[in-house]
Order: sequence, then C-alpha cells, then structure tokens
Amino acid sequence: MSIPPIQLRDTIEKTAGYVLKNGSSFEERLINNDKDGKFSFLKPDNEYHEYYKAQLSKTEAPTKETKEKQSETKPLEKPKDLEFLTELPPILAFDLEVVKLTALYVACNSQRHIDSLYRYMEQRGNRSQFAFLRRSYSLHALFTRLLKQYQTVINSVENPDKNTQSKALHEKIMLDNSNLFQSAYDRAVYEQQHKIEKKTEETEKKNKQLHYASIDWQNFTLVAKVNFDAVDEVSELPIPLSRNDVVYRSLQAKSKEIEIPTAKPEAPQEAEPETKQEPESEAKQQPKVPKGMKIKAAGESRLKRKNKESTPGSQRTIKCPITGKQIPEQDFDTHLRVLLRDPRYEEQKSNFMKKNFTYESNLTTDQVYENIKRLVKKRNLSEEEEEELQRKRIDVK
Repeated sequence: MSIPPIQLRDTIEKTAGYVLKNGSSFEERLINNDKDGKFSFLKPDNEYHEYYKAQLSKTEAPTKETKEKQSETKPLEKPKDLEFLTELPPILAFDLEVVKLTALYVACNSQRHIDSLYRYMEQRGNRSQFAFLRRSYSLHALFTRLLKQYQTVINSVENPDKNTQSKALHEKIMLDNSNLFQSAYDRAVYEQQHKIEKKTEETEKKNKQLHYASIDWQNFTLVAKVNFDAVDEVSELPIPLSRNDVVYRSLQAKSKEIEIPTAKPEAPQEAEPETKQEPESEAKQQPKVPKGMKIKAAGESRLKRKNKESTPGSQRTIKCPITGKQIPEQDFDTHLRVLLRDPRYEEQKSNFMKKNFTYESNLTTDQVYENIKRLVKKRNLSEEEEEELQRKRIDVK
C-alpha cells in the first residue's frame, strides 16, 4: 500500500468521512463530477485506492461502536432498597451507640419495652437521652430502621425455615456470583444518573426562586380604580353590540369623512339672456357648504309633532309589565303607584321581581316602582334606538 503525500492524504481522510455520512451515492457522484482528477483515488485502478479503503474502514469502526453503545444505554429500573444500608443523619457517636443498643434491646424482647423504658427514664428525670422513642423526634426514623434490621437478623437465625426471602437471596448469591456483580454495577449507574437528575432539578428550582425574587413586586402603577355600590347590583348592563351594529358604525364613520360634491345648476340653452343671469345670482346668494357637513331635508317642526301627539288617536302608550295593558305615557307614573299598593296585584309583583332579580330582595314599594319605571323606559329607548338605526340605514343606502 503506497502512502500518498500530505495534501492528498488530508483530502482522502475528509472524503472518507463524508462518504460514511452520506453513503455510497455520494462517492459515485464524486467520481462522475471529477473532471480535474482530484478524486482519482476513488477509482480501483489508482495506486492510492487501497489507502482510501483503509481510511474508510478506520473511520467506520468507531462509528459502529458508538452506535452499539447508544443502543445499549437504556433507562435503568430503580433497584431494590438495601435493607441493611442506612444513611446516618448528623449525630454524635455516643448518641448513635445509645440508639443502636436501645433498638437491639427492643428487638430481642418486644415492642412493649419501648413504653416501659420511656416511663422508667421519666421517673429518673433523664428524658432527653431517650427522646428518640417519640414519633415526633427527628431520630425516631433512624431508631425504627435499626430496629427492623435487628429483627430481620434475629428472625433469620431463630426461624430459618420461615424466613423464605433471606433463604432465596442466599441461594441466588451462592449459585450465580456474576449476577451479584452485575446488579451492583447497575445500582451504581442508577445512583449516578439519579444524582445528576436530582442536581439538575435543584439548580432549576434555585434559578426559578432567584428569578421570582429578582422581580420588583412593589414597583407598579395604578391604572384605574373601579368602585361598586348598591346601584350597580340592581342596574342592568347594556345590550352587547352585534356584528351588524359594529359594521354599521364603521360605515357611518366613513360616510362622514367622504365629501359629497354639489353639482352646479345648468341653464337651458334656449332661454333668454335675462333668464341666464337669474340662476347665477341665486348661486351667488347660496352659502357654501362646509367640508364634511351633511344637509338633511326639511322635516316637521316640534310644534307640529306636539300637536300630533296631543290628538287622541296618536297618543303614545306604554305597556305595563304587571297588568299587560297599554297605559298613556303621561299617566304611567300614577298607574304604577296605585298598582303597587293594591293587594290584588301582590302575586304579579312577586313574579316580576323573581323574573328580573335572581336574588332575594328587601326593596320597598317606592324602590320597586323606580326599578319598574327605569326598566320600561329602557325598553322604550331601545325600541326608539332600533327605529332610528333602521332609518339611518335607509338614508345611507
């Protein structure tokens, strides 16, 4: 195998890496597009082709190993807890010895000795030495863990036939030592991964706390203040706008911005010269219309409208919400006052209150009268607004 020069050697190594990434099709493409002979080592009859194949096999071997390692790395299951391994809290050696001896004493005798031992120490006046016997004490968990370990050892020695768990574990260790080493290795790997995950969680939690503490919660601006009183509880909200109303308002705003051009009056051709001067003088006398002003046609005066309303046929009426009758507008106030004080309409009044107010009311008769009057006027205003909107739509069209 002949070794190429340094420049060609670098080209061969880079080409081998690209061929492994992109596949054999990339190699064929290089051979077809090689006009200068730069990639002639790809051809089998070239003297440096063997060196290229060797570099290709070298770079291919570590990639296969890494893929195998990645496939082998699987999430490990949590191993069983070690029964005789205890993480000691911060404790003095003398106190640890006292806890161990007490746990061994209770395991050899029975659970009843815990209460008797604690009462005996209370009589002696030395309560702090055996304070770990209380469940609320911090070292009570260590005491119970040691007690369980001592009881397991004593039971396995005294009753070996009954303790099937320790017997099966002992047989497994004696038969297959390799499994023991593999489980120990898996436990070490799991603990290492668990430590890393726990450390990342702690850092994320710490960063969140720092970010939360860095916010200046006292630096804010008061935008507005809304006060709710008793009137807001009784008053009704306005009817929400529909899509057609919003479109109509936008069209109305646009129509105000558009200027309507006024056409000049044209004089007839066959008219005499005297008649031609009259429209010119009239046009001079007419004032100019300001920009954006909309001129409406002359309508009826207020006096005529008042006279029409005074006639008996065209008198405006309001429908009573309690009786359902049409009452003249000017007599509606007195009609409501009389009706609310009439005991015969007590049931209709309660039905009206249940229908319009969902909560229990303690309103007086005068307050009920004011509410009914306000609701009826609101209905009439909404009807008048709808009529006016329809009239405006017709004008716009």
